[in-house]
Amino acid sequence: GDVLKFAVPAIGVWLCVPLLSMIDTSTVGSLAGTTELAALNPAIAVINYTSKLMSFLFSGTTAMMAAALTADRQDQKQSATTASSAKLPKTAKTLVGVLQISSWVGAGLGVAVLVFARQLLSAIIGGGGTVDPAIMTAAMKYVMIRAVGYPAAAVCGSAQVACLAQGDVKMPLYATVVAAVSNLVLDLALIRNPHMWIGGAAGAAWATTAAQYLA
Repeated sequence: GDVLKFAVPAIGVWLCVPLLSMIDTSTVGSLAGTTELAALNPAIAVINYTSKLMSFLFSGTTAMMAAALTADRQDQKQSATTASSAKLPKTAKTLVGVLQISSWVGAGLGVAVLVFARQLLSAIIGGGGTVDPAIMTAAMKYVMIRAVGYPAAAVCGSAQVACLAQGDVKMPLYATVVAAVSNLVLDLALIRNPHMWIGGAAGAAWATTAAQYLA
């Protein structure tokens, strides 16, 4: 029971990005044309594959937060009878440092995806450059917009595993639910928009990016 109680939120951290991508696929398939839907498949593959490069942040955050929490508990035992000091606990210092590093890594990865979006899509699609230009254009817009959300994805993921390391199993689930619901609502609002940078696949990308920052 305790293992399952911890495992479900932990799985939610790793499935957040794929979940948002699945919502995009279903809404674009229902509300947009076949060109937009065809563009989404390789674009989402690029996003899912590149976002996996942030996994080391989450593994490292878990270990660092657990170690800091243990150190704080030992310090509390040693200074149980002393007055509290102004010094921040190791847990708080570690969390601040982790979130700063996560934002830098997310921003760096986002810039890399923005710069190499066409090459990444070409590697996924293949076909020797014979892809329909309309599909490539829609896919490029989706990838470039989603790349803007990488800092939020990195910070949110690290914050979620930091909560899990401290035994808080509710906040990660809340964050995933907020992201999923807001993504769906924004998808429904934006995808039908006729503007080339707001509707269709681009609208789905903006919805997901906004949802990641909201979470």
